[in-house]
Amino acid sequence: WMRAAILSSSVGVADQILVDLFKEKAAGQNREQIVEALIATALGKDLDANLKTLLSLFETSQVEPWQLPALRSLLDSLDRKSEWLTKLVERDDAQLQAAIKHLAPLFEEARNLALEEKTVSPQTIINRITALHLLGRGIDQRNEDIELLSEFLSVTKPPELQIAAIESLRRLGRQKNILEALPNLASQPHQTAQSILLSNNRGVKLLIDALVAKQLNPSDLSAASRSLLLSHKDETIRKQAQKVFASNPNDKRADVLQKFEKANSLTGNADRGQEIFKKQCANCHKHQNIGVDFGPKLSALQDKSVNFLFPAILDPNRSVDARYRSWTAVTKQGKQVVGMIAEETATSITIAQADGRKVTILRNDLEFLKSSTLSFMPEGLEKDLTPQDLADVMSFIRKN
Repeated sequence: WMRAAILSSSVGVADQILVDLFKEKAAGQNREQIVEALIATALGKDLDANLKTLLSLFETSQVEPWQLPALRSLLDSLDRKSEWLTKLVERDDAQLQAAIKHLAPLFEEARNLALEEKTVSPQTIINRITALHLLGRGIDQRNEDIELLSEFLSVTKPPELQIAAIESLRRLGRQKNILEALPNLASQPHQTAQSILLSNNRGVKLLIDALVAKQLNPSDLSAASRSLLLSHKDETIRKQAQKVFASNPNDKRADVLQKFEKANSLTGNADRGQEIFKKQCANCHKHQNIGVDFGPKLSALQDKSVNFLFPAILDPNRSVDARYRSWTAVTKQGKQVVGMIAEETATSITIAQADGRKVTILRNDLEFLKSSTLSFMPEGLEKDLTPQDLADVMSFIRKN
């Protein structure tokens, strides 16, 4: 209630409240949220008059811990008004120009903080996220900042920092950088990158052009992203997506699919299918309390038709969810690990291997980490199956 009371009474005096608040160096529990709201209130009242007052708060002899989060809040408020420092500094206002130029040490501190990797703690990650959100928003070194942000589009970086870099590059209009890094992003950053690219026409055009030119593999996109392109309001985009996603680059599997096609019409025996599942599938999949809970949840496939399951089993690389790709990691000591990323933290990644073992590698120890366009699920299961076996397995998977 205290926060609400402060904000409700701040209209007309938000700038002065901020001045008094920043005189108190200790950060309170809700300080950043209050600062953000007060800045928005101050700029909403009189941008020209209050902006100079707010900028003067950053003219200190050394960078204070509160200043970077406060600067981010100020720049976010200006963004909502379609105002940027590069635009404001062009005004015929010497005082405003000087105040903006005095922000240079803060942007330099943000660059240094973004690269701080010696200390890893929740607060350090929060500070580095703030720093990444400031890069490229000053009046100089924009290209250098974009290059630095692009270096964070790698699974060798903590996922929170990858996402912050993606969001900053979006703000700077560098969707091309995001697109180029898409195949080598994992899990949540990969989803964030796709969402950003699909959020506007320019990003959609970049995506579809890359797919058509085979610079991007269809398996680099999630099922949800593919669906959005296939149902896009632009007819040209829809037709291009239909053409790209309809083609199957793995023609080698066509003969296998044809050979086993009769499995679709055979009557499956779920009990026999359970025994085959234990031998062929249980190392990576868990179903009805049998097997290892590692790959996709098969319980979600119980309502799927055999026409859906059939190609998914025999041609696993036709449509690959980014979460289940194969990754190759090489450590600085020369150790190579191939598997699927099972877990990520700020300091490490855990790779699950085909034999069920999990290997955790510190991010600082990674020399190389690259994804494959192939699914972690191997091809060739048909070598140990007959069409009847396949029908039995599909019956077991679909059994409720």
